[in-house]
Amino acid sequence: MTTNVEMTKIFEDQRQQYNRAQPMSLATRLATLDQLERLLRENLNAFVEALQADFGQRDPLQIIGADLTGPLTTIAYTRKHLRKWMKPDKKRLGLMGLSGSREYVYNEPLGVVGIMSPFNAPIDLALDPAIEAIAAGNRVMVKIFEYTPKAAALLQRLAKKYVSETTFAVITGAVDASANFSALNWDKFVFTGGVRNWEKDFSCRRA
Repeated sequence: MTTNVEMTKIFEDQRQQYNRAQPMSLATRLATLDQLERLLRENLNAFVEALQADFGQRDPLQIIGADLTGPLTTIAYTRKHLRKWMKPDKKRLGLMGLSGSREYVYNEPLGVVGIMSPFNAPIDLALDPAIEAIAAGNRVMVKIFEYTPKAAALLQRLAKKYVSETTFAVITGAVDASANFSALNWDKFVFTGGVRNWEKDFSCRRA
């Protein structure tokens, strides 16, 4: 279980690592996505066992479909399009364009993103938004719902093994840990884990 002191330290470390003037590079973002993919693929059986224990009984195929396939699909799609997404968006200027003027919109990461996933799909609804937030150049901390402690402990242990904690960290604990987590000064906070568009939700736009 993560103590409040440990949680705050991780948050402050991620805050220090975030640099708006020098956003996370494409290579670093892709490398982190690769690490998360390995985390999932190399431990599918462990996740199935942990989630079965947490839920009491759940079909392995249901677990794979509901909790593990989604993040892998998101990683594959994001990896394919990320280079293009990171390019500045050229704006149409109408008649002003005849003067030779050019205007671009740059998408910048927000900073440190907090994500709390619900109990019914704790891994999928933690990792899906985390993948998108990291792809947008943010640092991410995830709090898994306390009703699935075995899956939470497993993801925390594997995250420390596969990914830098200053980029992606998992917090575990009961209701008090959730309360302390939600009270941190996030640049973006995601409660349900659902996002519509990584660029809209996890980037600020600068003309």
